[in-house]
Amino acid sequence: LVEASSRPNAGKGRPPAVYGIAADAPPLTNRHLLELTSALLTHFVPRGESTRPLAIAAGRDWAARTTADDDEPSDDEIESLIENLGVRGFTTERTATGLAFTRCPFWDVLSPEELHTVCAIHQGFVEGFLEQAGGAVSPGDIQYDVRPCVVDLHRRGEVPAPASQSL
Repeated sequence: LVEASSRPNAGKGRPPAVYGIAADAPPLTNRHLLELTSALLTHFVPRGESTRPLAIAAGRDWAARTTADDDEPSDDEIESLIENLGVRGFTTERTATGLAFTRCPFWDVLSPEELHTVCAIHQGFVEGFLEQAGGAVSPGDIQYDVRPCVVDLHRRGEVPAPASQSL
C-alpha cells in the first residue's frame, strides 16, 4: 500500500526517507458509504412523502451533533454552513438568494426515491445547522428537482430577498 524511497541528501548523514502511495494500492473512495446508504434506504425506509418529516428530524439531529463538536463558532452563519457541507462532500456556491449545491455525492448514485429521502435529511441538516448557529438565517425548501439543487436563504423574520440581492 505504501512505497518507501529516499531523496538525495545535500549534506552529510542518512538521506531522508520519502513515503508515497503504491501504484497497486486500492483507490480510497466513499463508494462503500454510498452503496451502504442506498441499501439502508431501500430496506429500512418506507417510500413516500410520509418519510419526509422523519428525514428532516434526522437531519436536524445530525446538525445538532455537528455544531456541538465545533470549536469556534463563525460570525458568518452561511460561510460556516458552506464549510460544514464541504466537509461532508458537497460543493456549494452562494447565489443571489441562497446556495447552489454544485456537487452532491448522492446525485448520480441513488434512485430518485432514495434521493427524495436523502435530500429531506439534508433539508433538516441545513435548518438545524442554521438554527444552532444563531438562527439569524432561515432556509426555504431545498429544490432538488433541478441541477444544481438550490436553497433560498433569508434573514429570519424577513421576506426572502429578491433575486437581485445577496446575503
